[in-house]
Amino acid sequence: MSPNASSGTYSSPAPQCSDRRLSRSSSSLMILPGPEVLASPDTNVTLTCIVAGDAVHHDLTLKWLFEDEVRGLCHFSSGEFPEPFTGHGAFERQCNLTVGPVDRSSVGIYKCQYFDGEQAVSQNLIFMIDINECDDESTNDCDANADCVDLDDGYDCICKDGFNVDEATGSCQRMNECDDDSTNDCDANADCVDLDDGYDCICKEGFNLDEATGSCQRMNECDDDSTNDCDANADCVDLDDGYDCICKDGFKVDEATGSCQRMNECDDDSTNDCDANADCVDLDDGYDCICKDGFTVDEATGRCQRMNECDDESRNDCDANADCVDLVDGYDCICKDGFKVDEATGSCQRMNECDDDSTNDCNANADCVDLDDGYDCICKDGFNVDKDTGSCQKSNLDGSIGVNNGVVAVCASVALLIIAVVGLTVFARLSVKRNRGQASVTQNAMLSTEAAESAVAMLVSSYEDRIAQAAAVSYESIRRRDLASKGGGLPSWAKPWEILWSDLLLDDEVLGRGNFGEVRSGAVRIGGKVIRAAIKMLKEHSSSSEKDDFMQELKTMSSVGHHVNIVCLFGACKHQDVLYVALEYLPYGNLRSYLRTARSQSDSDEDALSSDQLVKFALDVAKGMEHLAQAGVIHRDLAARNILVGEALVAKVSDFGLSRGEDVYTQMSSKRVPLRWLAIESVRLNTYTTKSDVWSFGILLWEIATVGGTPYPTIDSDFLPGKLLKGYRMAKPSNCDDHSYALMLKCWNEDPNKRPTFTELVSILSGMAVNNTNSTYMAMDGIRYINWSAIRPEFDDK
Repeated sequence: MSPNASSGTYSSPAPQCSDRRLSRSSSSLMILPGPEVLASPDTNVTLTCIVAGDAVHHDLTLKWLFEDEVRGLCHFSSGEFPEPFTGHGAFERQCNLTVGPVDRSSVGIYKCQYFDGEQAVSQNLIFMIDINECDDESTNDCDANADCVDLDDGYDCICKDGFNVDEATGSCQRMNECDDDSTNDCDANADCVDLDDGYDCICKEGFNLDEATGSCQRMNECDDDSTNDCDANADCVDLDDGYDCICKDGFKVDEATGSCQRMNECDDDSTNDCDANADCVDLDDGYDCICKDGFTVDEATGRCQRMNECDDESRNDCDANADCVDLVDGYDCICKDGFKVDEATGSCQRMNECDDDSTNDCNANADCVDLDDGYDCICKDGFNVDKDTGSCQKSNLDGSIGVNNGVVAVCASVALLIIAVVGLTVFARLSVKRNRGQASVTQNAMLSTEAAESAVAMLVSSYEDRIAQAAAVSYESIRRRDLASKGGGLPSWAKPWEILWSDLLLDDEVLGRGNFGEVRSGAVRIGGKVIRAAIKMLKEHSSSSEKDDFMQELKTMSSVGHHVNIVCLFGACKHQDVLYVALEYLPYGNLRSYLRTARSQSDSDEDALSSDQLVKFALDVAKGMEHLAQAGVIHRDLAARNILVGEALVAKVSDFGLSRGEDVYTQMSSKRVPLRWLAIESVRLNTYTTKSDVWSFGILLWEIATVGGTPYPTIDSDFLPGKLLKGYRMAKPSNCDDHSYALMLKCWNEDPNKRPTFTELVSILSGMAVNNTNSTYMAMDGIRYINWSAIRPEFDDK
């Protein structure tokens, strides 16, 4: 370092800083103090020492000292100073010292002294040189994550925000302020998020930043669509801990997308409130319940109630020639007397009763004459009207009684080896001139003299006596009683089957009971003949629904026509609002009871069952069911208990009256049908077809083979549907051959279309009946069959 070398010049301040004056000589010389110098490394610094005074009498020497080591001298002779001197600052001289290039060794205190030949004056701090290591990275070791801070005695490395000193290395390492609540100021409603250059406080879901306080405050996401993701089909619901999207009515959550999608409420009964009498119709904005045909909305309840279409012509399409008849499942248009259905138009057209013997009751001794309002029976030559019968009789047989020429229904029971013809003639009072209100429909064929004689064999003397007592009452009183008893009477379609109350007798003997009715022993008078009958009626206090069902039963029975294996309908009577239906009396009762009784008979008994008879029972039932199927009737309750056994052990189908003539029937009423005889589709869907009757026939075939056994005797009814749906079927009875069991299994096929028809069953069983001498299909061994299958009375009607 050399005096007067200059890179940067630093001079002592002006005299006004006299408070910092270090000393004054006797000759009034003064060295003015200098500033602290902050130098940058590798630069030159020039320090200037200024001396000022009044006068100098001697030579003057200025000396620069650094750490008491002389670094520079400046000499001034006395002759260089002006004379005389007056006033402070009359002269001044300066001595420069250049320090550089500056480094750490240059840092320290620089003193300036002067000597005037008499004394040396040592000054305090004149200049302090220091370097700023932070100006040059080469002069400090602060890393990139620290800030260099200059100090008087050096520098310090201060870790930047987000960094702290690693004790092991002494360097500044990235810190995670979120690890320690003391190193971040995030409040409880915010999440601390670590960043490369620090951290951020992110408000939690359900909170947003309050601009005034800078803290996270509870928010209502539902106030702003941008703060919730509920779609247009959902309502936003604010919650304490956020929000929820609730699908609007008519929408539900789509599991795949999580969004609310349009739902079809009609696919699930739990999502609509349509009752059983209404059809659910899906709409764009929900659904609607549309009342089924035959039902209308009840304004009071808003539910679909049964309507009577016959009360309002706008609700039925019956023409003027037909009577509207209200039915449980709708209505029917019944052509008025003298009219019949025109197949081409479906309307009721004027008929000529004389064209068809079945539409008039003129006997062979009369000519039928067509009239505008009906027809007339005109006796042929040689015949006159018999006053007692109203029929045309030979004039020379006055007072004789021939066969009644009224409407006749022939109920014949044909056995395999003998024929017992049981005839009946519908009792009716004829007049010579009939109008259409009195005309009847012939049910089948005219009763022959032999049939009438066979009917006499069925008469019971006690019934004749009681009928005779009733006949003693005058005709007029009987007529008045009959008219009074009809009270509402039978509907028009049942008029051909109407029996007068005076021609009906009831016994106290109960032949059978059902869910809502009972059958009692009795008799009817038809065509002057008293015939043993089974009288069916409802129990007391029957509901209107049960009454409607019973009337439907009568209608079905009246429409199926005659068949030897169908229980015959004699007629019906309505007395004091109670309906009585007279049926063919069958002495051996129902097939189930008959078979169970036969279990206790020995093989030597005259009436003991044979294998042939078991097959014959099955064939009889198949023939009866074939007839019903062809008539469009679905039985729904085919079982051995509903098969009656008549003379010559002829089996006849009964209790089919509640079925209806349609391909598929869905049960809507509360009538209970025993589960053990039901087809799978009937159990699952409550629907019935002729093919479900075939399933039931297979169960009945099993009952016959086991001589009255209870179906599924070891299975509780509650568990039966599940087992059937899994493929369970009853095992082959031990006395039954493979051929018979295979026939049962065909009837129990899960697919209704793969089950045989009743016509096919008749054909198969007819072949079995013929071949039974060569092959035993259902063995009858008295020692074995008593315990062939368990009889479980508690399961009989379940």
